[in-house]
Amino acid sequence: MKNTYSRKVNLSFIGNIRVNFYGISCELIKIYENENEFERQKSMKHLGVIADVLESSHHSRYEYLMLQCFLIDVIENTYKGTPNAIGSIKIDGKEYSGNSLIKTWFLLSNFGHTFKTIGDEKALLLFTNERKGFKSELINSIDDKELKDYAIRVIDSFDYPNFHHILTLWRVNKKVRDNSKKKQIIKIYKLFLLGKTTQRVNETKLELLKHLAYYAREIAIISIDGHNTHIPFTINPLSTLMSVDVYESKLKNKSVFNILDPLVTVLINEVYLNKDVLTKQKEYELNSINNIKTFPANRKSYIEIIEKAFNKGLKEKDEIELTHFFRFTINQNNIKRQSILNEYRNIQTVKRNCNSVEASLDFNPKTNEKVYDFFIDKKFKKSDLPTFLFNICQLLENQIKNTVNEEIQQYDKLISGLTKELKERISSESEINEIIQNSLGFLSSDVLQKINQKVLPAFRGLLSSIISYFLDSKYTFEITDTNIPYDLVGVSLSELNFNTIKSNIKKALKFEENEDRKLEIKQIEKLVPNNYPGYIICSMCRINIYDFSKSPNERIVTDIDSVIIKINKSELIIEFNETKNVKRNRENVAKKDLKDKFIQTLNDNAKGYRNNPVKGFGAKIRIKINVT
Repeated sequence: MKNTYSRKVNLSFIGNIRVNFYGISCELIKIYENENEFERQKSMKHLGVIADVLESSHHSRYEYLMLQCFLIDVIENTYKGTPNAIGSIKIDGKEYSGNSLIKTWFLLSNFGHTFKTIGDEKALLLFTNERKGFKSELINSIDDKELKDYAIRVIDSFDYPNFHHILTLWRVNKKVRDNSKKKQIIKIYKLFLLGKTTQRVNETKLELLKHLAYYAREIAIISIDGHNTHIPFTINPLSTLMSVDVYESKLKNKSVFNILDPLVTVLINEVYLNKDVLTKQKEYELNSINNIKTFPANRKSYIEIIEKAFNKGLKEKDEIELTHFFRFTINQNNIKRQSILNEYRNIQTVKRNCNSVEASLDFNPKTNEKVYDFFIDKKFKKSDLPTFLFNICQLLENQIKNTVNEEIQQYDKLISGLTKELKERISSESEINEIIQNSLGFLSSDVLQKINQKVLPAFRGLLSSIISYFLDSKYTFEITDTNIPYDLVGVSLSELNFNTIKSNIKKALKFEENEDRKLEIKQIEKLVPNNYPGYIICSMCRINIYDFSKSPNERIVTDIDSVIIKINKSELIIEFNETKNVKRNRENVAKKDLKDKFIQTLNDNAKGYRNNPVKGFGAKIRIKINVT
């Protein structure tokens, strides 16, 4: 094979480009040509299932790969004579061009992506953790001990964004017949995946090359995915590349990733973790798993499954159709990847006594957020709702327990260290105990603050999802917020004996001076039970309901003063409250207001509602659903 190779590509937002390959990257080009890999990647949408939802995101994996490689050529030509010059590197005494090495990493990384990318890869990873024989097929294809351990970590920690690297290793083992070339390719890829291990290499130079590779990859992602998904920003990849060296050299201890990471975060949140996208993703994943579970449990079938994932995707039928119901996010520093699979399995408890629902767990590495999504399928019945919501509330309650336990563990370490230091300085045992007790006094307030920040917003989100379930799709609602010294949404959790509703009501009555508002809060106080064997979510916010098909001055249809939701194993009760501060017939005036304005906004899920008076205050629309 010739020592150099080039390809011409037309990218809509750049124009015609030429990408040059030489050195070790030409060995990968030979593999690509033998496997017809360029044609395969041309037929693949870079964003996989996302392209089925966001139709403008039609660009191919081939375009993305060529853009990455082209950016490395630009970097090499731009940064000559600077600290970021690509240059060359010796690996075990053999010299490699840095340009060729990085392109080899890119070619290998994309070699392992399946037809529907994350769609197939997530399904395969779940299957890997269910079927030991399939896991063995992947692991046994890797000869290198350190890479084998890496593969096991990726699989066992449900690290689906990196699972394609395992598929690359499997594919290289199957497709490259020349053992010496295979070992050379694996050795180079190992440097990218694991860094310096047993190989002789200049670690500083290696880290620079990896830095430039990550930089080019991030630029490519932002520019091509951002351009084609029409998010509110994009970047010019060439001008960005031109400025990076100046930015990093002028601003010491600064990295260009300080600028790029926030842009990637927007892409992740608005595109990759888009609710409609993840709904389709979950559908694809489940339909794919259902298909591959029909294959016999033998090595021949496992190879067939993997090849199918690469060539046309795993899904055969659209038997499962989902609707997104609820999402909550938890921000957690120092997330342990090995706990993700256990947590994924844990959230599947939402299906307990309720098989017509699904759950997924995703992760935003830029913001350290875990994203939990819950779905209902076409078999879901209204009578399933109490069980579904009860299971979700249990998961949220467990998040509170985890938060409390984490804080206690941190305080245990703090108190242990403080006690040791005090004993060195103070001889009086009683004085030491007094200081310790004063320190522990901060624990409850710190824990409550963490719960308010991390978990309680999820209950507010659940309240919104429940309201949406009963509201006609032509209407939109807004839970209004005001700058006040109490929480507008509170919860009561019977098992933990945790209740923020009562304290919120006390604060509100003390703070509010408007008599109408005070009466609204007193109605809530009357309707919220002191003891309830389950969960209560209470919103003291005014909820405005809009019809956006009308002109701006006619859009607001009505408003609701407050909402109380009660959930346990056997029932769901939701009360939409209307308070009237009038001298006579408060109940009748409120009932008429609800009948004339609010009831029209409800959908068929609200059938069986009752328009009940609340003596001395107004009225409420009460919907009760029993488990059948």
